[in-house]
Amino acid sequence: MTARPSTTLLLWSLSLVLGGQALLVLLHSLLGRSTHGPPMALLVVTAGAELLGALLLFVPQKRSLGGYLLLASLGLAMVLHVAMGEWPPAAYLVYAAAIRVVIRGDRSPAPRGAG
Repeated sequence: MTARPSTTLLLWSLSLVLGGQALLVLLHSLLGRSTHGPPMALLVVTAGAELLGALLLFVPQKRSLGGYLLLASLGLAMVLHVAMGEWPPAAYLVYAAAIRVVIRGDRSPAPRGAG
């Protein structure tokens, strides 16, 4: 079964946006350029999980695992924001909804009348 074009576009968008941001956080943390915020180990774990999740979205057999890994990393990122006295970005809600759509992907029935 092939993925719907809209689901494929969403998958690529999520992977590029979340994976790209995770890679930047990971590199800044490992290079010592992160001057404030949570301890480096927490940043590395969170960003590493997010990057791995974004990459796993491209492997059809591991797509659900990647999506749930992304959801877990977003949850941890929210906790870290709150611990630093910040509100988590509202975009996290949009990311979570989009991840759920990608996880369901091809398992969702086609809309009525779609042929």
